Amino acid sequence: MKILMVLTSHDKLGDTGKKTGFWLEDVLKQQGGDFSEGGVFGPHVVRDGLLITGQNPPSSEPTAKKLLELRAAAG
Repeated sequence: MKILMVLTSHDKLGDTGKKTGFWLEDVLKQQGGDFSEGGVFGPHVVRDGLLITGQNPPSSEPTAKKLLELRAAAG
């Protein structure tokens, strides 16, 4: 399954991993996750079947566009 999340490098800015005890990106990579990124603050969208995920707030608009494309293709 392809999903996106906040990058560890970005996550470290808010010390989230220190609060949770792990860095999500690192754990998913260790577990064999199919990880891709669009940069720390750049938009990046991935689709896997019907699941569409965006990496961060700048990904909101392109994620919505991808959803509308999927919906239009479904008829």
